[in-house]
Amino acid sequence: MKQYIVDIKGVVISEDEWNNTSIYRVDNSTGIWCELSFDKDDIIKIEEERKIGGNMETKMYNNYTIKIWEQTSSIQYEDRNFDEEFQGCGTHGYQVFNPKGESIHLDYIDMWDEDACYQNACQDIDADLEVNNE
Repeated sequence: MKQYIVDIKGVVISEDEWNNTSIYRVDNSTGIWCELSFDKDDIIKIEEERKIGGNMETKMYNNYTIKIWEQTSSIQYEDRNFDEEFQGCGTHGYQVFNPKGESIHLDYIDMWDEDACYQNACQDIDADLEVNNE
């Protein structure tokens, strides 16, 4: 039987959570859980935790709540490469909450101003409304 080796990317573990974190996979056909081992040799990049500034604005759209904030960017706007997606944190981020107060979307990558956050959040809300009204 073949075995597939998967390089899982994008898992972020905070320094204060490192010693108390486990990652598992589950075989959905049998329900058997298997722990995926990892150690500090597996770290490919260390970043400072993104800093959310004091300026947070709350807006409403179709009974959804949008929170938009300023944050410390991880790259300079001028250094962006338009051939690559998800290059780093922009100067802003946003989170969308449905009318029940549940978070349905969060984005702080490549967001560079409040208007871009609001426009993207409205698109996320419209998509959520479309899915829930089908």
